[in-house]
Amino acid sequence: MSSTKPGPEAGSDEGGTSTTFVVEPLQAQRFAHAIGDLNPIYFDEAAARAAGLPGRVAPPTFVPSLHVWDVGSPEAALRADGVDPGRFPGPIHRDAALLGGGQELDFVRPVRLGETLVARPRVVEHHVRETRAGPLTFVVVETRYTDLDGEVALLARDTLIARQPAPSATTEGQR
Repeated sequence: MSSTKPGPEAGSDEGGTSTTFVVEPLQAQRFAHAIGDLNPIYFDEAAARAAGLPGRVAPPTFVPSLHVWDVGSPEAALRADGVDPGRFPGPIHRDAALLGGGQELDFVRPVRLGETLVARPRVVEHHVRETRAGPLTFVVVETRYTDLDGEVALLARDTLIARQPAPSATTEGQR
């Protein structure tokens, strides 16, 4: 279960929303099966301890895929492509066409099954690049995953590429 609460305005130095969630053991183990990684440290307490871990842990890429599993907006509020227009931060227009530009992950420490984490995203960089097809906005969002004591478990840097919507005839007529 996760909860999302608004934070400072997205695009600010302080970040956007934070999401608190529990690393559910069954979900993490299903993820391990789905990616074909059946390492016993995800399933067996004794195997995890024998490997020098404090207990069973989640597969490393499970956590950055988990925190966006919130209830979400009603279907009627989604764009035609299924994206929640409020999902992406600051400099990205709500009607922009989006493309993932890459992800960098820094695994600081293993994440224990059953652990509660807080994900805090913030925009750390954005710029516009002119192309033959028009301007593209590049936005880098850094998400810091911490435990409830504030210890960092994972850092993720996601690059989003957005093509802003063409100005409508109505908008151009108002200029």
